[in-house]
Amino acid sequence: MKNEHKYFKLYQYFKKSEKRMQNFVVEKFEKLESILSLQKILSEKRNGRSKVIISPLVGSSKLLFLLKLIEIENRVIFLLPDIQQVNETKVELDILNLRNRSIFINEFNREALQEKLTNLESLEKVIVVSTPRLLKTTLPLKDTIRKNTTKIQVGSDLGYDNIVEYLNLLQYQRDKFVANPGDFAIRGSIIDFWSYSEKQPCRLEFDGDFLESIRYFDSESQRSMGRTEIVTLAAEIGEDEISSKSADIFSYLANPLVIVSQTDLNENFETGEPKIIKEKSGNDEEIDDELESELFDKVECNQEKVKSTDG
Repeated sequence: MKNEHKYFKLYQYFKKSEKRMQNFVVEKFEKLESILSLQKILSEKRNGRSKVIISPLVGSSKLLFLLKLIEIENRVIFLLPDIQQVNETKVELDILNLRNRSIFINEFNREALQEKLTNLESLEKVIVVSTPRLLKTTLPLKDTIRKNTTKIQVGSDLGYDNIVEYLNLLQYQRDKFVANPGDFAIRGSIIDFWSYSEKQPCRLEFDGDFLESIRYFDSESQRSMGRTEIVTLAAEIGEDEISSKSADIFSYLANPLVIVSQTDLNENFETGEPKIIKEKSGNDEEIDDELESELFDKVECNQEKVKSTDG
């Protein structure tokens, strides 16, 4: 027991040291003159700015850059060259406690997109991390997502029979166990289902007709996980609903700040070399020099639709 207590104290010490170091690095990064200059440019030109060109973001500086941006921007789209980098960024944003503000689009099938787009609706401040493929992906209309999605809350008026009837209406498949989106199962006072709008399956526990608790659970072990107060239940978005009336990511995020490498943009859209618009101000030379020398990846922060570069 003494050894366990000793190791636990060591673990706490290292965790506190790690947090102090993280805070120190973030604080130093925020005070860089180049970062302050860039923040000023973005703030001044929030309504109708064109392109801002900065130099390469190296290593974790990309994440520190995002951490600073989310303070002044409500909607940020961060596009990386490939899925592997998207997945690596997910781990790093977890460390910076940005998980609840981030949505990672690393799959482009209908089920995965429906779940991500539903989550997007619930966030006021959000960082969407994906690849340039996102910009040319056809999405269902925002209204289609809303109309197909129902919220279920602890203590709500939706009773046991109402939910079973609704699951059947949505053509969910009843089975012994829930293994995939679109499945549901009933065991006494418990209803399990995996909504097309949720990342994990959900477990509703009733006391008569009163919804007592909602939990997520693991589809492999079937064990309950964390509690939640609210979940969504959605019909599957059909392929015809995307092809007949379609939207893009900019329909979901009004006037976002888009960060993308010019090289990646050119490779994905085959537009050739677009016209570069550099920021001009009274101390233009000083700002550009700092951004070229201290800042990081040749990244484009664009508040207009990136598709406009085709012109």
